[in-house]
Amino acid sequence: MHTEQSDFIVIGGGLSGIYAAFLLTEKKRSVVLLEARSRLGGRILSPEHQDFFADLGPSWYWPTMNPRVHSLIQVLGLTGYPQFETGLGRFQARDGHTETIEGYPMEPPGWRLIRPRRL
Repeated sequence: MHTEQSDFIVIGGGLSGIYAAFLLTEKKRSVVLLEARSRLGGRILSPEHQDFFADLGPSWYWPTMNPRVHSLIQVLGLTGYPQFETGLGRFQARDGHTETIEGYPMEPPGWRLIRPRRL
């Protein structure tokens, strides 16, 4: 049986767990990150279907309302873009019918994260 020693064990590979492991490794501490799923990211999930990625988790943030989240995004080297506010959007409701809605300005302006290729 092979054993290893580590300074820390982080349980959960969602955003908080990934960030905790990141901070610990920045301080040169050894970390084991445990995740029950076969992938990291927790609720951050954008599955692909025919080159379209559906957002199934958190992706919006408001830099003026959430400066700490905005700072975290910058520290992690992630990229954002302003939420589209004009044009039309279409979605399919749970009962199967589709709806089209017009975009509208957000106040304060919302931003979205660009989906990284791999977490």
